[in-house]
Amino acid sequence: MRDIINTKNFESYLFYFLILLHIAYVFSLPVFLTQDGPSHLYNSKIFLDYIFNENNQLFNQFFELNSNIIPNYLHSLILCILLFFFNPFIAEKIIIALLIISMPLAFRFIMKKHNSSATFLSYPIFIFSNSYFLFYGFFNFQLSITILILFIGKLIDYRDNLDYKNSFKLFFILTLLFFTHPVGYIIAVVVLLLEILLIIYNNNSVPLEIEKITSYLLVIFPTLLLFIQFFVSANKSGSELINISISKNALLRLIDMNHLIVFSQNEEIIYFLLFMVVLLNLLNTIFGKIVKKRNGFNKVMLMAIVFNIFVYFFINDKLAGGAYLNNRISIYIYIFTLLFIGLRVRRFTYKQLTILVSTLIIIYSVIIRYPIQKKISTITEDYLQTIELIPNNSILLPLSLNNYGLWDSRLLSPNLAIFKHISGYLGATKSIISMDNYEANTGHFPIAWKDDVNPYNFLSTNKGAGIESNHPSVDIEGYNNRIDNKIDYVLIWGDKESSHYNERISAQLINYKLINESLQKGLWQLYIHNQ
Repeated sequence: MRDIINTKNFESYLFYFLILLHIAYVFSLPVFLTQDGPSHLYNSKIFLDYIFNENNQLFNQFFELNSNIIPNYLHSLILCILLFFFNPFIAEKIIIALLIISMPLAFRFIMKKHNSSATFLSYPIFIFSNSYFLFYGFFNFQLSITILILFIGKLIDYRDNLDYKNSFKLFFILTLLFFTHPVGYIIAVVVLLLEILLIIYNNNSVPLEIEKITSYLLVIFPTLLLFIQFFVSANKSGSELINISISKNALLRLIDMNHLIVFSQNEEIIYFLLFMVVLLNLLNTIFGKIVKKRNGFNKVMLMAIVFNIFVYFFINDKLAGGAYLNNRISIYIYIFTLLFIGLRVRRFTYKQLTILVSTLIIIYSVIIRYPIQKKISTITEDYLQTIELIPNNSILLPLSLNNYGLWDSRLLSPNLAIFKHISGYLGATKSIISMDNYEANTGHFPIAWKDDVNPYNFLSTNKGAGIESNHPSVDIEGYNNRIDNKIDYVLIWGDKESSHYNERISAQLINYKLINESLQKGLWQLYIHNQ
C-alpha cells in the first residue's frame, strides 16, 4: 500500500476520484437541502426579477434593492447566473458541488506551484469544505475560504515582483473577497499588513521597500474604507469588540471540532482523526526537513495563525450583525496551519498515512450522512407538492413546527434547523411573496424588505423572531389590516396534532380554510384566505 500511494499518478487519480465522488454525492439526491440555501435561491430569484422585470408590482410592494455597499454579494450573483440557465434545484446543486470541490482544488493548486511534494495536504481540506457550514448554507463564507487561499497563492507569486499589473491583480482578488464575506476579507488584509510589518522589520533597501509598502497599501486602502463604512453601520447595536473566551470548553472545541458536526455524534470520529492528521504533520514540520526560506513568507503565515488564534479566543462571537465568528475562525486556523506546513516542509513522514486516513474519513462522512440526507430529500419532495397549489402573485405565510425534522419520534437533524427556510424553494420556483424571507430583514443581502411592510416588524409578535421560530408567534389579521393585499395562503410545516399548532396557530386561522394537506403524517397543511 505504501508503494502504491507513493506513486504520483495514483495520488492524483485518488484525489480526482474524491472530486467526482462529491459531485455524484450532491447530484444523486433529488434535493440537496441546506438550512439557508432555499432562501439564497429565493432572493436571487427576486434579484433577477428586478433586473429583467422592473414592472413586477407585487415584488415592488414589498421589496427594494439594498442601497448599502455590503460584503455579501458574490454567491447571489453566481446564483443569478445559474438561475438564468437552470431550474432552482439544479442551480443549487451546481453551487454546492462547486463549494465542496473548489476549496481542495485551490489548496492543491497552491501546493503544486510552490511545493509539489505537499499536494497530499489537499485531502484533509475536503472535510472542511463539506462540514457544518456548508449544510448551514453559508455559501459566501465557504466561497471566501477558496478565494482567500488563491489570494495567498498570488501574494506569494507577486511579492518579489510587485509591479502595477500584479498589484492590480491582488487588488481585484481582495475586492472580490470584500464582496464575498467580511471574515475572509479582513484576514486577507491582516496577511498583507503582516507582510508590510515583515518588510519594515527586515528593512535592507529603503527605496525598494517603500515602493513595495506603498503598493500593498494601495491594494488595501480602497476596500478598507468600504469595510469600515460597512462595519460601523452593521455594528449599530454597539457589540463589544473584545470578549475574552479562553476556557476549557473553547480550547476543547478547537481540538475536537464538534461544532463542525452536521447530523449526528457518529461524526465525532471524523474530526478527531482530522485533528490527529493535522497534528502529526505539524510535528513533522517542527522536527522535519524544511524548505529553503522563501523571503520570510513562512513567518507571515505563522503570524497569521497566531492572529486567528487571538481572534478565536478574544473577539466577540457576534459582531457587526454576524454570528458564529469563533467557529468560522477555527476553520481558518486549521487551513492556515496546513498552508504553513505545505509551504515549509520538503520531506513528509506522514504523507501516506495522511492520504489513507483522510480518504477513509471522507468516504465515511458520505456514507453516514447520505441516508439522513436521502430521508430529508424525500420529506422535502413531499413539501414541494405545495408548489402546484399556490399560484403566481400570491402572498404566502409559511410557519414551521418542524425545523429540525421530527420523524418517527426522532430528530433527523438535531444540530441543524435544516427545514427552517425550506419555503424559499416555493419562492424560487414561483413569483410569490414569502413572509419568512429572513435575508431581506438582515440588511446584509442585496434584497431588503420595505420598512412599512416588513413582516418581522409588524407580523411577528416575538421581537421579530416569531415567524421563524419553531413555535411560531404571529398576528396575521393585524398584518392583513396593514397591507393593501391580504396574506393569501398560510402553509403550516409540521404535525397539526402538535400542541403548539393548537395553542398558537389555530386562533390565527379564523379567516382561513384548509384546502390541502400532506398524506405523510400531516407534515404540511395549506390554508387559503376566505376572501
